[in-house]
Amino acid sequence: MRTSNGGQPTIVSIAARAGVSIASVSRVLNGQPARPDTVARVRRAADELGYVPNAVARSLKGGRTRQLTFAMPDIGNPVYVAMVRAIQAVTKAAGYRLLLHSTDAVAEDELAVLRSLGDRTSDGLIICPIRITEAHIEALTNAAGPVVVIGSLPAGVPVDSVRADSIAGAAMAVRHLFAGGRRRIALINGPPDTVPGHNRERGYRLALTGCGLSYDERLVVHTEFGIGPGTAAARRLLETAAPFDAVFCANDQLALGAAHALLAAGLRIPQDVAVAGMDDSALAQAGWPPLTSVDLGSSERGRLAAEMLLDRLEAADAGADDVDDAGNVRSSNGGRGGSGSAGRGRAGGRATDHLRGDDPGPDDGAHDSAGHRPGDDVTDRVTDAERDADPDPDTDPGGAPGGSPGRQDGGGRDGVGPAGGDRSGAAGSGPSRRPDVPTASPVDAGRRPRPRPGRPQPPVGTARTTTAPPRLVVRASTAPATTPPRPPETRFA
Repeated sequence: MRTSNGGQPTIVSIAARAGVSIASVSRVLNGQPARPDTVARVRRAADELGYVPNAVARSLKGGRTRQLTFAMPDIGNPVYVAMVRAIQAVTKAAGYRLLLHSTDAVAEDELAVLRSLGDRTSDGLIICPIRITEAHIEALTNAAGPVVVIGSLPAGVPVDSVRADSIAGAAMAVRHLFAGGRRRIALINGPPDTVPGHNRERGYRLALTGCGLSYDERLVVHTEFGIGPGTAAARRLLETAAPFDAVFCANDQLALGAAHALLAAGLRIPQDVAVAGMDDSALAQAGWPPLTSVDLGSSERGRLAAEMLLDRLEAADAGADDVDDAGNVRSSNGGRGGSGSAGRGRAGGRATDHLRGDDPGPDDGAHDSAGHRPGDDVTDRVTDAERDADPDPDTDPGGAPGGSPGRQDGGGRDGVGPAGGDRSGAAGSGPSRRPDVPTASPVDAGRRPRPRPGRPQPPVGTARTTTAPPRLVVRASTAPATTPPRPPETRFA
């Protein structure tokens, strides 16, 4: 049977094969109501001819590519690997392919990905920028498709976001080290102009104040996030004249690198120096001894971001057009479809949800002097005294890291914990888990997705923010101090 596009079956050839009208084929392939016998004949003819919906044609006419993009700073970081798995589990069940892009935390690359939504090669984007500049805010505000940010945004940016409470998490780790008898607690941090670097140092300083410890700039080293930089940073600490008996690292990569340097210098972990990291990634248990780490709910943040993105796509589809492969566009509102803000799935205000992070890792090592056993879920928050002593208010006079004004983390007045939430870390009223949705068949792949049961549509004009509460997972690397630390001059060969 001849076709009208060089041999590929079209709705014209399917209509001829099925013995129905072209309009009937269009209705069936777009999931519109039709007589059961007509549906059966059209599907049978489509299968016999090997029909596959033309995703490019649908995209050009305002339809769906059935592809989503996840852009992350470092595809080799286990944190983002965990997010990828969680995001793909949600999007694949909804019939979408997931495209991955590693930006290397380069702002221009992140901005290019945001602008690429206008090319319609992807229906939506989840992105994890670690710096937020004015250019990012402009690109997010004017994005041509729905975007969800995993990370902190200034107030008023009209996109959904899922963020971690890094300030409270860092303070939690420092208080745990203090409870174990450590009094000289060093910090190995990422770049201070990044959102995580800024927030984690702020939590560190808050906790020092709350524990009655003084800040010593000799015990703070800034570097890039990574294992190698963590090793080099620990060596720099060892070369100083300032003694220390614990190191808090801003992520597990830094902590693993620092542990390598300390062990190579002949120090014992945790007898001489305790080491704690952040993220509770697979790296936290990759070395010996296993590392205490703060779980920021990487998988859960990925899952919630995917849920939010699908919600926006469904909300946009509520008034979308039906497009067939012959290029016929039929608008559900009686006119030709457009690409206004409602169709792009953008939002405009803010609302806050609250969720519980992932379960802590398995037990490993000894309990600490505060009674925390390895694997314990320790969900303390920054104390009132620490908040009152905070010299750095949440709305910084100079703006956020990277030059953006507004809040950096958390939804409350102090940036620690979600707005209106229980500071004990209890679960709040975050979105529930999605029911399983069958993956679309080739014939179904071009249809508009239908609303998922039990998931309310996002409010029009409202940007949603969800905050994952941190949890401390205690392992052997921070067992209580039993012997005094060795003199500084013997620490590094």
